[in-house]
Amino acid sequence: MRNLSASLASVVLACIGCGSSGSSSNPAGSINGCVPSDFTAAPATGTVSVKYGDPIGLVYAPRCVSIAAGQSVTFAGDVSSGSTFSVHPLRPGGANGGPSGTTGNPIAAQDTGSTYTVSFPAAGTFTYFCRTHEQMGMYGAIQVR
Repeated sequence: MRNLSASLASVVLACIGCGSSGSSSNPAGSINGCVPSDFTAAPATGTVSVKYGDPIGLVYAPRCVSIAAGQSVTFAGDVSSGSTFSVHPLRPGGANGGPSGTTGNPIAAQDTGSTYTVSFPAAGTFTYFCRTHEQMGMYGAIQVR
């Protein structure tokens, strides 16, 4: 019995900390997995492209982007790889029940097509996620300054 208890304790200790530590984590102080240092500054003018789905995987790239008020972002999937909004439905808001960011999110739900352009007229942090793959870490945020 003593050996069984020792073996069981070893297994429990070995598994402490096991669990998902991949891209689906939402660190403390983050919004949709983005902490302030994660935001990629986009050029001050023009439309910014956020790619999603295959061939890059179940992610948005860049996931955390910072733009100027008045700029637009185009969500773009690779149709030749099957990345469309019917496979990766875009939704505004916080993934996995997390914070949804600034009110008045201009991102609208998308279920068809492969590209969608949205303008961000005012400052704030606006979140989005893939309804099908949010549990796998497919979400992000747009910081408008």
